[in-house]
Amino acid sequence: MSGNKTIQVDRSNIRRAFVEAIKTANTVAGNTVVNNATKATWIEKLPAVSVNTISESAKIFEQSPPRWKRTLDLQVECKVAVKGSDEEKLSDAIDYLMHQCEQALGYAWSFNDKFSCLMNEMEITSITVEFEDGGQNLVAGGSILYQIEYYQDFTSKQAKLVDLDLVHVDYKQGDNVDTEINSDEFSVPTI
Repeated sequence: MSGNKTIQVDRSNIRRAFVEAIKTANTVAGNTVVNNATKATWIEKLPAVSVNTISESAKIFEQSPPRWKRTLDLQVECKVAVKGSDEEKLSDAIDYLMHQCEQALGYAWSFNDKFSCLMNEMEITSITVEFEDGGQNLVAGGSILYQIEYYQDFTSKQAKLVDLDLVHVDYKQGDNVDTEINSDEFSVPTI
């Protein structure tokens, strides 16, 4: 589903939608799916997933009505642990949880209008996995980096432009130079 979907959204709405989609999918992380958490608060109970805003950029997309075109980098970070030293079991466990998250978000994009209407585009740009020594347990962390494109209308809380009383236009056409236009004769739309 793509196209210009315009609902007033922001990165926190999208992050919450990602968390909800992963929780709803009943991954092996269960309810240990958190929104922008610090590691200390979410890796106590593994497996776990954290959805984090990494960065965002924006540019003016339309002047009238004024809208932003925003690009959000969102990270789905997964952590698992296995007892003992079976590294293959650990690799399988992190791959399985990451696959479940990818499937949950792909399903939500395709079949959940509440989810997909928040975004114009959703793309996986990077998948990485790291392994750690967790003492008695082996621990693996995986990161799925999504790039989200969405549109955001300017809010009414934005600063308003001051009405113009006089517009000054300089142009050179033959012998006519420096002409002033009174605002009664010429109007400039104001917000």
